[in-house]
This record gives sequence, C-alpha cells and structure tokens, in this order.
Amino acid sequence: METPKPRNAAVILAGAVVKGAFEAGALKILADREIPVRRIVASSSGALNGAAYAAGVRARREKAAADEMIALWRDRAGFLEAFDLNVGDLLGVVGLSDQKNLLKQLRGNIRPSTLGDPAPIDLHIVVSPLNGAAGDLGGEPATTYEQVLQFTGEHFDDQDRLEEVFQAAVASSAFPGFYAPVEIPGVGPCYDGGVVNNAPIDSALDYGRDASIDAVLVIAPTAAVFPPPDAGLSGVALLSHLVDMLINERLYRDLRRARGINESLLQLEELARQKGWGPADLQEIKAAMDLGDKRVITIVQIRPPEPLPGNAFGGLFDASLRRGYVDAGLERATAVLDALGWR
Repeated sequence: METPKPRNAAVILAGAVVKGAFEAGALKILADREIPVRRIVASSSGALNGAAYAAGVRARREKAAADEMIALWRDRAGFLEAFDLNVGDLLGVVGLSDQKNLLKQLRGNIRPSTLGDPAPIDLHIVVSPLNGAAGDLGGEPATTYEQVLQFTGEHFDDQDRLEEVFQAAVASSAFPGFYAPVEIPGVGPCYDGGVVNNAPIDSALDYGRDASIDAVLVIAPTAAVFPPPDAGLSGVALLSHLVDMLINERLYRDLRRARGINESLLQLEELARQKGWGPADLQEIKAAMDLGDKRVITIVQIRPPEPLPGNAFGGLFDASLRRGYVDAGLERATAVLDALGWR
C-alpha cells in the first residue's frame, strides 16, 4: 500500500562528519522526486547541507542546489578544504582549525534569492552553547546545552542575514577538538550541535504547533543496526565509534518516542470511535495525556541499511570514500521513496 506523498515535509539532516556526504545524495533524490520541503532541521555536518538545500528551496532551484552539493562533497571536501590550521587555537588548546575554509565554501556557493515569489522555508540549526542556556524542569530553573537557532525564508533573501545562517552552520559543525568554538551573538561560543542532539525530531514537528507539516524525513548517514566494534579500539577508530554512539542513541530514543506517540494517537482515535466520544471529549483526553497538540505524522527514515565503510574522518583523506557515501545516499533514498510510491 502506497503512502500519500506529503504536501509539506520536514527534513532532518543528522551529522557524522564526512559521512554527511550521504545526505547530499539523498537530497538529490528528494529534489528529483519533487518532495515539497517546508522545514529543515540540521546539526553537525548536516547543518552545512541544510543551509545549502534551504537556500535552494527558497530560490526554487532544489535540483541545482543538490547537484552543487554533490560536487562539493565529491571533489572539495578533503582535509585542506575543510580545515584552516590556526596557531592561536592550537596554542590555546581549543581546536586544530578555525572555520575560515568552511565559511569560504558556504559564501562561494550560496547566494541570496532574488526571486519575486520565493518558496517558504524554515531552517532550524542545533548548536551546543559552551556556557549553556536557560531551561527549566517542571518550572524549576535548569541549564541546557542544546540551543536551536531558527531562520525563516527571509534570511535567504539578504546577504547580511544569510551570514547569520553561515555562522550558525559552521558553529553546529564545530566538532570538539577539531574546530574552535564559534561565537554566536546572544548565545556565546558554540560547538557541534550533534554532541547534544543530532536529529531533533521535536524541532522538526515544532512541538505540534505547525499543522502544515505532514511528514518527517530523517536522513542520517548512520545505520539503524550496528555490529559490535572490533576489540581493542583506539585512536581515531575509537573516536569514530564514540561519535556513532552519541548520534545513534539519541536518534534511537527520539524515533521510539515519535513512533510511540503515533501509536498512542491512533489507538486513542479508535477508542473514541468505539465509545462515541465527540471532538471535545477526545481533545480533553489528549490534553490529560499530554498529547493535546500532537497528531499522527508520517515518519520516514533514509539511512544506510548497513554501516558505511570507513570511519567518520576517513573521507577527509580519501575522495573515493566521499564519492561512495554520495552514491550510497542516492541509492538508499531511491529505494525508500520507491517503496513509498513517491515517484
């Protein structure tokens, strides 16, 4: 049975350092199939992809934007293009590199939209503020290290406002130890958003307040099932495995929670039908169950069926790995969307 094609989809772009190239291939298929993307939520290397694709959506040139992204990942995402060794940061032990080269890539490939009727798009970028941010636990103050920076379509129409997007994207991809933190006005120094939430599903749904989103597509370069690692992991291999653990555990829990909410809502609607409850009764019960603003949402995962080869950093030194990641994204997105009937 085919799943109805979404009218307005939210796309989540998770990070995994250079394996983010997988997402460029997947986004190419979304563009070719004309999947209407209304919101993008991104973190880590996914934030770089998210900024580029959001600009493409805004300018109604998604296919061209996806092609440009693929070319960048395949041919210009090596160590020398991604890093700019900074002696000051090295001596201060805050990172190997600043973000000069990443910003150069973004500024050189993303231009403001000049359309008279640009497409609507929201971009949410996750960063990890070093100083934390104000949160609460049941009305009591608490510190959170997850901050979601939100940008509207108008940010992609003006060069100065587009610069805010660029700064957020490089902040979200500032992997600790490799990059120095990025200063975000009003937030402070920020590191990689994937450290705290690599695939924020709640932000994609906007906590149920935006009724226009009817599907969430989770694009992540990590497989759902990982085999046990080799014994005696150390060095880069150990660091890469720890990255995978951080990414997958939060994604696992968030997907379970989102699917659980869908199942609860469907069961509640069926019970309401059987009991003859009216809309007001159903809404009152949903509110009591903390489901008042929730609704059933189609959730689609576009993830490799098995772990991608190499570690999260290997593609910095091996262009063939990056090209393989792009091809894997193309192949997997094609298979998933074909199965849904989204042709």
